Amino acid sequence: MKTLKKYWKYPAVFIAVCLLFYGCQSDDESDGKGISQKTITIDGDFSDWSSSDRIYQDNDGIDCNDAPGRDIREVYLAQDDNHVYFRMVMNDTLDPTFGYRFGGHAINSVSAMVEMHEGVMDVSMHDISGDDFEIACVHLPQSFLSVSDNQFEAKLYKYDLSSLEGELYAAWCDQGFETVCRDYNELGKLDIDFSAATVPTDCAGGSSDTEPPETVTLSSVTALSSDSIEIVWQLTTDNVGVAGYRIYVYTEEAGVQTVDDASADATSA
Repeated sequence: MKTLKKYWKYPAVFIAVCLLFYGCQSDDESDGKGISQKTITIDGDFSDWSSSDRIYQDNDGIDCNDAPGRDIREVYLAQDDNHVYFRMVMNDTLDPTFGYRFGGHAINSVSAMVEMHEGVMDVSMHDISGDDFEIACVHLPQSFLSVSDNQFEAKLYKYDLSSLEGELYAAWCDQGFETVCRDYNELGKLDIDFSAATVPTDCAGGSSDTEPPETVTLSSVTALSSDSIEIVWQLTTDNVGVAGYRIYVYTEEAGVQTVDDASADATSA
């Protein structure tokens, strides 16, 4: 069994940030912040971007004690018919122990994450809602991400973000299950046009996967001690293949989290 990701922890309280630079929107306002219409070349040059593409600038002081790579300073967005382009600028070189996210602000939303995976920074899509949102490309090609010192640019498929249409967005980073810090920033509603989005075919591995796997069947859940349990489940099937399994934990204090693979011995039967 393979554990895919470990950076799964969301803030229990979401604080809307109204920046004077952009102004504040009322709850009943349907229009979102305008997103530039352009195609960005993901090459680490960043010359395709301009100040008009910036939708967030950190005006709220130091976050995460100003630890290197843990304070989001700027967020940029652009779009064309099929893609959303996402750029994040940090206060210093990216922290390889952190995951950097863009997506829906709610705990059960779809989001894209840039993180270190098997020694390489990559970008992937995540959905922990249980609502089976259609994500065609969970793992995006390496060419969809470019990292340079304190910033990165990434290309995302609009199709995989379409469940967020009309929702609030956020950008944040944290260290996962045992996080010592989270820099979380509300972006509000964004004017992303999904009308021309098509099902992507260029995924990591060369093909898209639009069909979810069969639901996992639990065999037993046994309490082993006051702070540990044993979970046994039947292996599931998928038309493309099953890459791994995730175990989620819910607490009133922290909400839904993914069990850190450093603190769990996950097996299947």
